[in-house]
Amino acid sequence: MAFVSFPIPDRGLPETRSAAQLAGDLAARLTDGARVLVHCRAGIGRSSVIAACVMIRLGVDAAEALERIAAARGVGVPDTEAQRIWVMGIARE
Repeated sequence: MAFVSFPIPDRGLPETRSAAQLAGDLAARLTDGARVLVHCRAGIGRSSVIAACVMIRLGVDAAEALERIAAARGVGVPDTEAQRIWVMGIARE
């Protein structure tokens, strides 16, 4: 088991380059058969942003990624409109 700390301010946005690197690393771990858990305080904002980035790296459309996460969590994600816009921007890069 590995613990990777990736601080993001509550209701905030990660630094794009670092988040892209983390998403790539987590996607590679999943591809290799590992299990990955992404966690924040409520599991709605920051964790959904990172989870969506990982899913995008694995070929899932950004809107579809957020819909899947929302369905799994039972609540709309991410926490803020700025986070949603950020995720959509990551998908375009």
